[in-house]
Amino acid sequence: MIQTMIIDDEYLIRERLKRLVEWEQLGFELAAEAEDGEEALELLEGAEVPVQLALVDINMPMIDGLEFARRAKESQPGLHIIFLTGYSDFDYVKMALRLGAANYILKPIDRDELAETLVKVRTAILEEEVSRAHSAAVAVEVNDAYESTRARFMMRLLDASASMEEQERKAGLKRYCPKLAEGTLVLAVAGADPLDEESVAADLFAGRHAERRHEQAELGLSLLAEAMQPLEGTEICYDTSGRLVMLSADEHQLEQACRKAVERIRDTAGLLMTLGVSGYCNFAEAGRGYQEAVLAMRHKAVYGIGKIIRYDELPTGWKPFQLGGLREQLLIDLRLGNPEDAEVRIRELFNRFKANPTHIDQLYYIVYELIAVLNVYAEEQQIEMTEDEAAALNAASAVDRLEMPERIEAWINGRMQSLYARSESQKRSASARLVETAKAYIDANYTDAELDLTAISQSLHINANYLSRIFKTECGLSITEYVTLRRMNKAKELLMAGYRNVEYIAEHTGYSDPHYFSKCFKKFYSVPPSKFSV
Repeated sequence: MIQTMIIDDEYLIRERLKRLVEWEQLGFELAAEAEDGEEALELLEGAEVPVQLALVDINMPMIDGLEFARRAKESQPGLHIIFLTGYSDFDYVKMALRLGAANYILKPIDRDELAETLVKVRTAILEEEVSRAHSAAVAVEVNDAYESTRARFMMRLLDASASMEEQERKAGLKRYCPKLAEGTLVLAVAGADPLDEESVAADLFAGRHAERRHEQAELGLSLLAEAMQPLEGTEICYDTSGRLVMLSADEHQLEQACRKAVERIRDTAGLLMTLGVSGYCNFAEAGRGYQEAVLAMRHKAVYGIGKIIRYDELPTGWKPFQLGGLREQLLIDLRLGNPEDAEVRIRELFNRFKANPTHIDQLYYIVYELIAVLNVYAEEQQIEMTEDEAAALNAASAVDRLEMPERIEAWINGRMQSLYARSESQKRSASARLVETAKAYIDANYTDAELDLTAISQSLHINANYLSRIFKTECGLSITEYVTLRRMNKAKELLMAGYRNVEYIAEHTGYSDPHYFSKCFKKFYSVPPSKFSV
């Protein structure tokens, strides 16, 4: 919120101003009011959060509006001023504009005019903040030798695997981190996300959107860095992933300052900042503290964005999701040409995770299983992936890079659809078309107990050995396995529909012997049909 002060010697005018517009909806917080310029200057100087806008009556006793503007601009050049004036004060208005007033409003004050003026001022203030943030980002990119050396030292300090002699560490801290005293410290790692996270996930693969999201994250981190830079007892730097790292000896002070800055960034830039905070450690253990803070921040996938997450409060254990036959079901969906069904299963899985998350490792486990499906499917369909494509199918890097379940789900589905499209393209060959014909024949006749390779090959007028070979190559299953798969899927469908008579199910799935059907069913699903639970 933009901190705002009202200065007018008439109480009723001040009260009317406070009620005339919805200040908070317009992005302003009424932080203070004063009845003359002298009182206003005192409030301005003592404000914990800097006042950015002052609505000032020009004609006041003691220190009038113009004198207030002169003095306030000396101590706070960035202060925006809107003068309130009557028609008889027009000469004052010209002087006010020369003093850099943002605007002026004539009394009696009109609601619409006030709202319009406030919107203009808000835009100007936000543009200034964005400009300052971009200037800070540019300054980081063009670091001088001192900043480059400091960055290298900080990276070594935060690297748990790097060795550093105590004397070297003390010398580096004295030179590059003068605000940190000897003793213990905590580390905080920050990341930024837009408020509309769902639209981010939906538009994940649009290059323009990805670039915009990267710019938003940089803006949020720059704004936070700008806010934290003056904090006593705290040093900041960026890690190799572009995240903001804060080191402080006072966790309480750090958290208070972060909360104020995070709220301001949310209100002015529309960004949510997530912070992971380590436990206390000494300087020699800064690498461990950094790892704790990163792990805590990654748990935003569990606890949500826009929060401060402490390592000491993370759960110590976790249970993997019971995925059952999800791998096989997804592969069946893809083999049978039903990627939409696979997407539904994936969506249900991520919804289960989001409904009851406990630990980030659950998400790693889920993504590992789904990527395994993609790799198996790519191998079955003989899809040749580039080195970059193969390297991208890595669960740990995917979770670390995409961070949020919504983005990961969108990425998994995108990779799956891409592989499926390539598989379908490959199936346009003559042998693939023949296999599709054989599959269609099986799909239409699997209830026939006499259906086998010989019957299928005779129906298609093709050599049985050749059909068997290309079917296995193209489909990844033998004809017998595929026939069994179709029969077992139908048996499961009948059981889920409420049919419990084994003889009936066997007859309608191509088995003349109910006992043999039960044996095959148990081998396929690990339970007999009589104990199959929907």
